[in-house]
Amino acid sequence: TALYYRRQGKLDESLALLQAVARQEPQQPMWQIELGNTMLEKKDISGALGYYQAAALMDQKNPTYWTMLAEFCAAHDVAVREVGLNAARQAVTLAPEDPAALDAMGQVMAGLGDFSSAERFFTQSLTANPNDAQAHLHLAQLLIRMEEMPRAHEHLAQAFQNAAETSDTRVIAQRLLERLFGAAP
Repeated sequence: TALYYRRQGKLDESLALLQAVARQEPQQPMWQIELGNTMLEKKDISGALGYYQAAALMDQKNPTYWTMLAEFCAAHDVAVREVGLNAARQAVTLAPEDPAALDAMGQVMAGLGDFSSAERFFTQSLTANPNDAQAHLHLAQLLIRMEEMPRAHEHLAQAFQNAAETSDTRVIAQRLLERLFGAAP
């Protein structure tokens, strides 16, 4: 019901229900993530960050929540060095070959301006999962920033091809292909 309310834009109702569920299941990190997502909808980035951090701390041995925290920091350009980098390091330490953890580290490194490290982590992620549309998109976005347009085009095309038909990844890849290269894939 809380997620339904969030989709309907009834954020206060959603938040109240999620808080009640989180109190009933205090050891379930996913409720913290959903609280964070609701705070994000309310445009409260620092509040959302707190919930993402709480989720990672609840299940410190699970790389998924560290990865989600690192991705959150990178995506919203919040506490990237202070929180995101440590979260990405923890995720990679716990799961050194996990494509999602490697991709998150790449996102964080790109956010910190360390393009060579970002490229290395995105490449490692794609080695582990060559069909990962998001990792292709993230690498393409980095290559665009590095002005390596032929390689960026290749990875945008892969992102478009591998993404689900209605996904944000596919839409973003298509828009970048059209805007930067003048043609749809």
